[in-house]
Amino acid sequence: MFSYERESRTPQSEAYVIENEQGSRARADLHFTPSIVYSTLCVPTDWSEDDIRDVIADLDDRIVRTADPFREDFVVTVWSGDELAVYSDEESLNDYVIAGAGPPGGPAERAE
Repeated sequence: MFSYERESRTPQSEAYVIENEQGSRARADLHFTPSIVYSTLCVPTDWSEDDIRDVIADLDDRIVRTADPFREDFVVTVWSGDELAVYSDEESLNDYVIAGAGPPGGPAERAE
């Protein structure tokens, strides 16, 4: 059994963090066209072929078909690897504001 936490949604796409029963995490980005749903699925390196097929089937049953029951195809590209970090411009700017330093190269960094 997999659990899904939606991270973002637009009129044509959705992004999910997926967790299995062992707590291992994957990510799926879904892009909906009028007839085909495309997905990029990023899974941990220790997931087997059966794990991957199981999550694709579950994703199709629980999310894709509920959004578009008349789709013609579901195309999934699978990447295997580890999450290293999440980067955000907003986070970087907040760090500068909190520290009072301003953005790199700004007056606070050049002041002596």
